[in-house]
Amino acid sequence: MENFLKDIRFGLRVLMKDKVLTIVAILALAIGTGANTAIFSVVNAVLLRPLPYNEPDRLIVMWGTNVNKGMTTSPVSILDFKDYRDRNNTLEAMASYSYDDFNISRGDVPERIQGAFVSANFFNVLGVKQALGNNFASNADQAGAERVAIISDGLWKRRFAASKEVIGEDLMINGANYKVIGVMGPEFRAPAPYDEKLADDDIWIPMSFDISDPARLPSVITPDRLKTEAGQRKWSFLQIIGRLKPNVPINQAEADLTNIAGQLERDFQATNRGRSVRLVPLHQQIVGNMKPAFVLLLVAVGLVLLIACANVANLLLARAARRQKEIAIRVALGAGRARLIRQLLTESVMLGVAGGALGLAVAFAGIKLLIALNPPKLPRLDEIGIDGFVLLFTLLISVLTGIIFGLVPALQASKPNLNETLKEGGRGSTAGGAARRIRTFIVVSEVALTTVLLIGAALMLKSFLSLQKVDPGFNSDRVLTMQMTLPLLKYSTVDEETGAYEPDAKRMIQFYDAALERIQQNRNEVQAAGLINIIPLTEGKTETSFNIEGRESPDETYSANASTISENYFEAMGIRILEGRAFDQRDRIERKEESEGSEAPLTVIINKGMAERFWPGQSAIDKRIVLPGDPPKRLRIVGVVADVKTSKLSEDAPNSQIYVPYFQSDEPDRYTALIVRTKTDPEAATATVRKAIQDVDPFQPVYFVKTLDTIVSESISQPRLYMALLAIFAGIALVLAAIGIYGVMSYSVTQRTHEIGIRMALGAQGGDILKMVIRQGMTLAIAGTIIGAAAALALGAMSASMWPGFTSSLLFGVSAIDLGTYIVIPLVLAAIALVSISIPALRATKVDPMVALRYE
Repeated sequence: MENFLKDIRFGLRVLMKDKVLTIVAILALAIGTGANTAIFSVVNAVLLRPLPYNEPDRLIVMWGTNVNKGMTTSPVSILDFKDYRDRNNTLEAMASYSYDDFNISRGDVPERIQGAFVSANFFNVLGVKQALGNNFASNADQAGAERVAIISDGLWKRRFAASKEVIGEDLMINGANYKVIGVMGPEFRAPAPYDEKLADDDIWIPMSFDISDPARLPSVITPDRLKTEAGQRKWSFLQIIGRLKPNVPINQAEADLTNIAGQLERDFQATNRGRSVRLVPLHQQIVGNMKPAFVLLLVAVGLVLLIACANVANLLLARAARRQKEIAIRVALGAGRARLIRQLLTESVMLGVAGGALGLAVAFAGIKLLIALNPPKLPRLDEIGIDGFVLLFTLLISVLTGIIFGLVPALQASKPNLNETLKEGGRGSTAGGAARRIRTFIVVSEVALTTVLLIGAALMLKSFLSLQKVDPGFNSDRVLTMQMTLPLLKYSTVDEETGAYEPDAKRMIQFYDAALERIQQNRNEVQAAGLINIIPLTEGKTETSFNIEGRESPDETYSANASTISENYFEAMGIRILEGRAFDQRDRIERKEESEGSEAPLTVIINKGMAERFWPGQSAIDKRIVLPGDPPKRLRIVGVVADVKTSKLSEDAPNSQIYVPYFQSDEPDRYTALIVRTKTDPEAATATVRKAIQDVDPFQPVYFVKTLDTIVSESISQPRLYMALLAIFAGIALVLAAIGIYGVMSYSVTQRTHEIGIRMALGAQGGDILKMVIRQGMTLAIAGTIIGAAAALALGAMSASMWPGFTSSLLFGVSAIDLGTYIVIPLVLAAIALVSISIPALRATKVDPMVALRYE
C-alpha cells in the first residue's frame, strides 16, 4: 500500500510538471469517456435496467396472429381471451387492456387525456400497488359494478392539486360519472401496445363487456358489435399481458396457448379460421427494434474512445522518449522492469480516472441535451440518468482506458538501451525504431477508425437529406391540426331490444357540419377547414378490402388505405386534385327516417397510384369499386388526387388509397382529426378554432394540437437523432485524428531537427524539406483512409446482406455501399490530414542549420 501511495505521489509530480500534455490528455479522454457514459446511460435505462414491476422477467405480452390474413400482431376478442385465460396451464394470471383517450372534467374546462380500459386484475398481474387509495375490487369489471377509476400521479397533481382528499371524489369521464379510488406512484408507467414504449397514461378504468354501459367499453369497439356471441368471438380489440408460472419458460407457455388456439379454430370455424397466438417477453416488447440502433451508437462512441486512447498513447510515447535518460538512471540504480511498468501505468491510470471524472460532466450535459430533444418512441426516456451502475461503468472504463493507452508506452519505456542513453553527448531523446513503428501504427489506426465513423455519418446524412426531399403529397405550410373524439354515450341511440348503444350517425354528422361551418366563418384567420379520421404521417391507417366492378372474383380481393374525409379536406391539406373533382353537396345523402335509399349515389376519390394500377392508360373517373358488405357497396369514382405518404416518408411505392365522405357513412368515425389551413400563423389560430368547437359542444375537448409542419418533422425525428449523434461522434473523431496526426508529425520534426539541419547544410532547400515531411505524414494518412474505407465497405456489405431490415431502417435513398461516399470521405479526410501535416512541415523549413547542428 505504501509503494502504491508513493507511485501516486510521484505520478502527480510528473503530471503537474508537464501541464500541457496532462491537460490535453485529460480533455481527450473526457470527451471519449463522456460520450460513452452518455450513450451507456441510455442503454442502461432502456435495455439493461429491469422493468419497474414485480418479477418483470415473468411478464409476457400475448398477440393474436392470423396466417390467412398475414397478421402477426393482432388484438384478441373477448371470448378468445376468456378461453385462453381459463384453459391454460402455464400462466399464473392474464389481464386484458385497451388503450384509449378520455374526455374528463370536474365541472370545469374539459380536458383530453390518455388512459386505458383494463381488467380488474391488471395491476395485480403487473405486481404494482397504488401509492394512495385502493386497487380495483375483483368484480370491478363485471356488469353492474360501480364506475370507478384509478388515476396517475401526474393527473392527481395537475387536476386535484395533490390533495389526499381525492379518494372518493367524482370525475366526469366521457359523459359518465366515475369515482376516484386510487392514485398510482410517480414512477409507474404501464406497458403500451404496438409502439414499443411505456405509456404515459393518466387514468385506468375497469373494462366491462356490458353493452348497456358504453362508458365502460373502449371506443375502438361499439356495443352493437358485441350483441351476440359471434360478435364477441369475431371482434378483436383486447391487448393481453400475462404472468408466467414460476420456472415455466416462454416457449412452453406459447405451445400451451397455441394448442388452445387450435381447439378454438376447430370449434369456431366461422370466426377463428387461421387464428393463433405468439408470446413476446414484455421487456422485448417495450424495447422493440431499438436494440440495433443502440448497438450502432455504442460502437460509434467506442471508436471515439479508442481514437482518444490512441492520441493519449502517442503523447505518452513522446513523453517516454523525453524521459529515457531518467528511466535509464533508475534502471542503473536497480529499479526492476515490473516496478517501472507499475509506475508508468499508475500515471496513465491517473490520467484515465481524471478524464473519466471530467467525462461525467460531459455525460451529464449530453444526457440533458438528449432528454431536451425528447426523441419520440425512445422508451423509458424519463429513466435515463447517471446512477450507481453508470458510475461503476465510468470508473471501469476510465481504469481500462488508462491501462490500454498506457501499456504500450510503459512496455516500450521500461527497457531502455543503457549504453546509448547514458552515453555522454548521446542523443538520449531520440526514439528508437520500435517506438516510431508503434506511433506510426497508432496514427494509421486513428485515421482508419475515423474514416469508418465519417463514412457512417455521411451515409446517415445523405439518407436524411434524401428523406427531407421526399414530396409527402401535401403542402404543410400554415396548417393546424387537432384531434377530437365524440363520446359514444352522448352521440348514440339505444337498441330497445338488446339495450346496446349504437352510434347515431345523424347526430355525429350534425356536430361535424356545425363545427366546420363555425370554424370557416372566421375568414380573417381561416382559409379552409376539413376533417379526416387519421392524419397522414402519424403512423396510423385503416385498411379496407375492395373489388373492381366487372372484375369481381370470390378468390381475389384488393386492399387499400381508407380515409374518411369532409368536403374541404383536400384544400385544407393542399393535396392536388389531378382529375375530376372533390366532394361537394352533390355527394350528400339525404337521410330520411323511413327511406330505403338515398338521393345521391355513393362516391369515392382515389389516389394516382391506384388509378394507374387498375386503369392504366385510361381515366378512372366514373369507374366503380365494390366494398364488401350485405349488400356490397358500389362506389363511383369522382376524382383522382396526388399520392400522399400515409405512414412514413420512406414508403416505397404509393399504396392504393381511397377517400370516402364522412356524411355517406352509416357509422362516422368518432375519432376525427381537424385540419385547418390558416391565413396567418397557425398556432395563433388555436384559440379561435377551439372556441368554435366548444360553441357547438361546450364539453367537447380537442387534443394533440400540432402544426402539420411539426407532424412532418416528428415523422423523421428518429433518423434525424441517429444522424446527429453519429455526426457529432464522427466530428469528435475527426478533430482527435487531426490532432493526433499533427502531434506525431510535430514530434517527428522535433526529433529530426538535427537530421534536417544536416540536409540543409548540404544544400537541401525549404521545398525539399517540406516535401519530405508532407510525404512522410501523408503516407500514414493515406494508408489509414484506405484501410478505413475498406473496413467500412466490408461492414456495409455485411450489414446489407446479414441484416437488410436493420440497414433499410437506417438508410433511405442510399446504399450501405454507396461508392460516392466511399470515395469522397477519404479525400476529405486526406485534405484535413494535409492541413494538420503542413503546420509542422512549414516549421521544419524554418530550421536554422547552425542551431540544428548543435541540437541535442
